[in-house]
Amino acid sequence: MFDDRLESFSRERLGGRPVPKDLRVLLIAQWEGRQAFYEQFGITFLEPGEIDPLLEQSSRDERAPAAPTTVGGVADSQMAQYLKVVAKHEDGDCYGYWVHPDEPTDRPARIVHRDTEGSFTLMGGNSFAGAIVDDYFSVPEEEFAEAAKHFSAEVVELLTELGIPVPARSTADLDWPETLLDPDDVYAVLFDAECERRGLK
Repeated sequence: MFDDRLESFSRERLGGRPVPKDLRVLLIAQWEGRQAFYEQFGITFLEPGEIDPLLEQSSRDERAPAAPTTVGGVADSQMAQYLKVVAKHEDGDCYGYWVHPDEPTDRPARIVHRDTEGSFTLMGGNSFAGAIVDDYFSVPEEEFAEAAKHFSAEVVELLTELGIPVPARSTADLDWPETLLDPDDVYAVLFDAECERRGLK
């Protein structure tokens, strides 16, 4: 029923890469009007034709991005080739798959959180669901031991009802796949290069 839509999503959001299983489940839930994931986490998935959040600041209108004019806009537009954004938070943050060509292709792509201040952070877990759960239960380090004992029954039940295997029972149990490059460092290089190109450094 959603094969064509999933194919379009793969092409438009993931550069033609296969849609991961847990993301497929979450997308279909949203398309069917089931709002439990949004209600729990405040996250929605980008719709067809929706502008990539990394390109939004340079857009002329709601449908087509313009050529970026600011240093940050250029760096963001270049980052869009490495970070395939698939979802956004109601507060303006966004989430995507880190697919830089220097990263190994024999393991799942890490999820990256890009906040409204322009920082890019690698997230825990080896799936989108795992990363969001990790982020949801993240706490300051001094509170970690107590807060990370177990995920709430509500979240476990939500993922189970959606048909997504619960990635772990606590943040301490989540996998953190190795990456060769830090997205924030890559962004800094792109930003500095654009400053230099404009004679600002």
